[in-house]
Amino acid sequence: MSTSTASSTPTSGTVPDRLFTPAFIGLTVADLAYFTAVGMSLLVLPLYVTGPVESGTAGAGVAFGAFAVSALALRPVAGRLADALGRRPLLITGAALCAVGMAATAHVNTLILVVVIRLLLGVAEAAFFVASFAALADLAPPSRIGEALSYNSLGLYIGIAGGPLLGQFLVGGWGYTVAWYGAAALALVAVLAVAYIGETKVSRTVPERRPRLIHTKALAPALGFFASVVAMGAFLAFAALHAGDVGMARAGIPLVVYGGVVVAGRIAFARVHDRFPPLILGAAALAAIASGLTVVARSASCQDARES
Repeated sequence: MSTSTASSTPTSGTVPDRLFTPAFIGLTVADLAYFTAVGMSLLVLPLYVTGPVESGTAGAGVAFGAFAVSALALRPVAGRLADALGRRPLLITGAALCAVGMAATAHVNTLILVVVIRLLLGVAEAAFFVASFAALADLAPPSRIGEALSYNSLGLYIGIAGGPLLGQFLVGGWGYTVAWYGAAALALVAVLAVAYIGETKVSRTVPERRPRLIHTKALAPALGFFASVVAMGAFLAFAALHAGDVGMARAGIPLVVYGGVVVAGRIAFARVHDRFPPLILGAAALAAIASGLTVVARSASCQDARES
């Protein structure tokens, strides 16, 4: 039961035609705060692991990858809990765990402890990310679901674009501890935003025969999405370190450019997803990802050849 006046979702099983409701905007603000904290860690984590923790690039990869292990393993569980308990409990729990994990990272100086905290942050991501998408589905009109996803995801990608800049600013001015605490504060802002919008889950009639959880036709899109996440994860994990290797003065520039391009694309093509076949759009996106990563790999190879 919601205790908030911000959520405008009715209980009759229908959703309003208006997209930009107070609850929709509040959810986007929560996403922006949460993923800005995550964006900060994209830059700060590899520098922290290879700096104060005194590990190498392999250690940075392990620390980054530990997050994905627990996040992917627990997403199915988070989905069932979001349906059983509601979206709000998982959103608050995920954001609160993120705050704890970010603050705790400032006080560890061994790789194993960093990895343990990253596993905890993966739990937070599973809870927050899945519940956020479920809440978005509750709030978006069915005819504008693609548009709603485009606008809502701006919070995620603005966070990825702006988080590294903020992280670099805090590390450069006050050190790693302030940067990690800054990320924790942003996660707490997400907690407050979620508390404001209240519960979004819509009461629906449950069919007598429960539908299958995994549909055959969903496997191909799921594999494509998995491939994109793996590719994006590899890029995000090593972009800052690679930028330093090639002589860039600001290691966060690749992450800022990446996030900025995605934000611009989400705004410009917000309504495309509701007008064209999604599988064709997805295939084109995967081809673009592969092309971009090939360019990065080839440029690195060419530079290594010149140096040798």
